Amino acid sequence: MQALPERERKVMFLHYRRDMTFKEIGCEMGVSESRVCRLHRQALEMLRRRLNAH
Repeated sequence: MQALPERERKVMFLHYRRDMTFKEIGCEMGVSESRVCRLHRQALEMLRRRLNAH
């Protein structure tokens, strides 16, 4: 998780550790729900690439 950019890391933390919805995260971060979804997807892709590289 530390390898993720700050915004993606924040989305992952709020979604998985705080159990917030994408809509709630969007309100907190000042972005749309669809932007949160894209950030989440990017974070998952980055994590998958890192795991597959090892």
